[in-house]
Amino acid sequence: AMPLRPIWVEDWSLDHLGFTLAVRADRAKGERNLALIHRWLDDTPADGDAWYYLGAEYQTLGRLSDAKASYLRSLDSTPGVVEPSLARVNLLGIWESLGDWAAVVEAARRWQADGHSFPDYWLIVGRAFLSTGRKARAQTCFERAAAFAGGGPCAFETGGARTWKPAAYLALLAGEQGNWSRTLQGLRPWLPETRHDPFVQRLYLHALLAMGDTDAATAHCADLLAASGATDVAIALAEVLDRFGPLGAPILTRFADWAGGFSVVAARLARQSAWGQLLAFGQRWEPVVGAAAVLAQGQAAAGLGEDQVAAGLLTLACGLDPVLPAAWIARAELAARTGTDPMAHWQRALALAPDSVPILATLIDHYAGTGDMRRAEDLVRRLRDIDPQHPAVWRQQASQRQAGN
Repeated sequence: AMPLRPIWVEDWSLDHLGFTLAVRADRAKGERNLALIHRWLDDTPADGDAWYYLGAEYQTLGRLSDAKASYLRSLDSTPGVVEPSLARVNLLGIWESLGDWAAVVEAARRWQADGHSFPDYWLIVGRAFLSTGRKARAQTCFERAAAFAGGGPCAFETGGARTWKPAAYLALLAGEQGNWSRTLQGLRPWLPETRHDPFVQRLYLHALLAMGDTDAATAHCADLLAASGATDVAIALAEVLDRFGPLGAPILTRFADWAGGFSVVAARLARQSAWGQLLAFGQRWEPVVGAAAVLAQGQAAAGLGEDQVAAGLLTLACGLDPVLPAAWIARAELAARTGTDPMAHWQRALALAPDSVPILATLIDHYAGTGDMRRAEDLVRRLRDIDPQHPAVWRQQASQRQAGN
C-alpha cells in the first residue's frame, strides 16, 4: 500500500505525474527523492518531518525495513509539521502488509489513543483482530471507522476509509455468521463506487453464490467484465468461482466472452502450455484488449519456439503499455533464454512492481552470481520483508555464513 502523505487539498484534485509508475521509473524519481531527503537530513538530522518523508519514500519503493526504521526515527526526533500519528498509522500499515498481526495489536495497545483520529487506524487494527479470530473486537473497530462517515475525508486517509471499507468488513463479518443476505444488503449501496476493488466484488459474488443465486452471479460478472482493464477484479472473481466448483464453473467458462476476463483465460492457457489456443485467443481480442493481448501472443510465440516473432510482439506490448510489468518480465525471460542481456528489462519490471517476489528473487540470484553483493544484499532485505522463507533469502544467508567461515 502507498503510505499516507500529509498533503493538504482543496476542492480540486491534482494528477501529479511525478508519482505515476512510468514517470518514476523513467526519471529514477525514487532515487532522486531519496538523495534530496538525505541532503535534508545532513542539514537537520533531528528533523522529524525529514525522517517521516524518508520512511514514506522507502515504503513506496518497497524497502519496508528501511521505512519502518525511518518512521520510528521520526517519532524520536523533533516534531515538525507532520503529525506523529501519521507515522504510527503507516507503521501499522507496514506490519499489516507483512502479515504481522501481533505487532499491529501490540502497537495499538501501546499507543492507545494516538492515531484514533484516522479511520485507517481502526481499519488496520480491525483487520488484525479479524485475522487473529477476535471477531467481536474487529467489529468494534470497523464500527469506529464507519463512525467517521459524517465528516468529509481528510488528506491523510485512503479512499473509502470512512465509507465503503468499514461497510465491506462489517458485511464480511455478517457473512461469516451465515447471514449472506445482510452481506448483500451492506455491500449493494457501494457497488458502483467499488467496481475496481477486488475485495468488495469478490465478497459480493461469494454471497450471491452462497445463496444459490447463479443468475445474479452471472449478471454481476458480466457487468464487471464487460470492458477490459479489470484484471485484479477478474482474478478475484475467478478464485471465488473456482471455490464453488460445479456451481461456479459455468460462469467461469463465460470469461472467454468478456473483455475483462481476458487475463484470467490467457493465464490459464499459458499454465496449460496451450500455446496455439493462446495465440488465437490473443489475436481474437487484440483490437479490444490491446497490450495484454499482444503480450499473450508473444508468450505463445515463445512457447512455440518462434523467438524472433516473440521478441517483436513483446517489444510491441511494452510500447503499447509501458507500465505493464508482465510484458517486461516476458522480455527479460526471452532475452535470458536467447543469450542476450536481460537486466535492463528486469530492472524496468522491478521499478514498476517493487514488491514482486519473482522479480526480486531473479535479480538477487543475478547480482550474487556476478559478484555484486551490495545490490544483492539490498534486494535480499526487501525480499525478506515480503517473504522471509523464500529460497533466495536462504541461499544468500547460507552464502554469507560460508563467507564468514
